[in-house]
Amino acid sequence: MHVNYQSELAAVRADWLVWAAAGLLLVAILIGGGGAEAPFLNGLLEAGGALLLSITAARHYTGRPLPPAALVPLALLLLLLLLILAQLVPLPPDQWSSLPGREAAASIYALMDDKAASHPLSLDPEATRRFAASLLLPAGLFFAALHANRNGLIILARAIVVGASLSAVLGVAQFVFGLPAGLFPYGPPGAAVTTGLFANPNHQAQLMVAAVVLCGVLIHFSPPRPRRPRRKGLPFHPVWLLLPLFMAGAITTQSRAGLILLVPALIAAILIAAHRRGLARVFGLSVIAVPLLAMMVALLPGGLARGAEIQMELSAGGRITNFPDILFTLRQFWPWGSGFGTFVPVFKANENLDLMGDAYVNHAHNDLLELLIEGGLPMAVLLAAALLAMAVRLWRLVAARHLAEPATALAGLTIMFLAVVHSMVDYPLRMQAMAAVFAIALAFYLSPSPRPGHGHGASPRQRGFDGDHGATR
Repeated sequence: MHVNYQSELAAVRADWLVWAAAGLLLVAILIGGGGAEAPFLNGLLEAGGALLLSITAARHYTGRPLPPAALVPLALLLLLLLLILAQLVPLPPDQWSSLPGREAAASIYALMDDKAASHPLSLDPEATRRFAASLLLPAGLFFAALHANRNGLIILARAIVVGASLSAVLGVAQFVFGLPAGLFPYGPPGAAVTTGLFANPNHQAQLMVAAVVLCGVLIHFSPPRPRRPRRKGLPFHPVWLLLPLFMAGAITTQSRAGLILLVPALIAAILIAAHRRGLARVFGLSVIAVPLLAMMVALLPGGLARGAEIQMELSAGGRITNFPDILFTLRQFWPWGSGFGTFVPVFKANENLDLMGDAYVNHAHNDLLELLIEGGLPMAVLLAAALLAMAVRLWRLVAARHLAEPATALAGLTIMFLAVVHSMVDYPLRMQAMAAVFAIALAFYLSPSPRPGHGHGASPRQRGFDGDHGATR
């Protein structure tokens, strides 16, 4: 069967809402990497997310309804908002004081002669409201991206790759010019590492990992050159030239998690770009990638010695030694939690005094534990429901084999999986930039992504979960 790619790509144009989402996504990458160090910029991004949500809701009731894939995420988001509201509702004094972990706060209120006042479940209501506001950007981008056809998804992927390229170039420049303070948007970090557009090197590395995967998507969907049939195997595309840039951007951060996740990201990019016919070469390339990456790390100034030094710093007073105190905090506030955004004050009360220093622990460096501390058992139920929904979606994709192109679904699943794995040792999704990328990845995973011009009614020969869209079968 012969397919005219140029006519297919010309047949469908991206919706203006998708272009708006792509613009906001790029802006989020450019200014959304500062976290708590950039509250004004975060506020601007949250306002943009709220605007996208408003437009999407209006379109839903004026002829452009959201697809069925939005139902489960929307339900989970509404349940999370209800949980946040429940944490902000003032409780009677007796009921509040009986909640686990409120003994110290109750004693302070008693000394202030305020023990008869009502208090919400959250120990810091303002922090909980800030947590709720942080959901606006990813939610707005996700629901706007669900309106995208394949052309729109490519536009969103390009926006991420462009933003990641700018961050990678800045990170490499930081390294080449000797880490001058003027090249760091949020000031240089404590360690001699690069951060690109972020305040934290781990988050820069995670963006590089996501961009590597999306390079495979852009190559996968690239039309063949005129009068030149698509070659079997891995096609050449200029986007391949970006992979060394993203690898350099990740390596110069010296993020151990980022370097480890870079390997599966490279393999996924090759799998996505290769189509079905090029998978014979994937094994050899992936085998070569691991020692090549290890050699590049070893050639860095300090190399393995620097990695060992960082490991010793962590063991002496960092994430590893804080783990028992984090678990104690979890047990202290279980099952109702301390309130979203309250990790810092509740952990400070339990932190080992022998490990305290000039810097404070701003996150648990394990987002799962931090969410359970703040949200308790209700948050655990929501996380389990989200995991179940993701698993059901994956089972349907594999069993039904109804997608015309699995590239977007595979890319979205890979980016989300690697981000969640990284969240077990850090907090990349707490950054607005990475939360935006995660939201787009979720849209990639849930979007039906039919071939342009064919929709869901394509013939069985035009469908399939094999990823091969060659011009001739």
